[in-house]
Amino acid sequence: MLGAPRVPYHPAAGAPYRRGKLPIVELPVTVTPRLRLHVIGTTLVVAPEWLRRQLAAAALGTRHFNLELHGIDLSDAASDGFSPALVRRQPDLRVSLERKLAALDRTLGEARAAGAKFVTLAEAALHFAGA
Repeated sequence: MLGAPRVPYHPAAGAPYRRGKLPIVELPVTVTPRLRLHVIGTTLVVAPEWLRRQLAAAALGTRHFNLELHGIDLSDAASDGFSPALVRRQPDLRVSLERKLAALDRTLGEARAAGAKFVTLAEAALHFAGA
């Protein structure tokens, strides 16, 4: 997976994570150029602010910023009833919902300021189908 394309592509038959001619479009989760750090909701809400800004800037420098979010990215361990064992294992559950929302709001605000266009994955797939 480390060699997988970072931008939307048509995959190859029988060769995962390689460009090919299949009619489907792979929309990979955004990763940074060199270190290939995942720029996903969990990373953005756990990262210190300086790193969140760097990750967002790297993501906004690509043709396609696929921001993956999970329900847990918008959960608050203090009020959502998660078990203490899960909270110990899941770093983002140790971040308050207020801080999570603020980090995601800043990221989306930076995307808007950079001229990003917000679309569904279906719309993105149609856009990149001819690429």
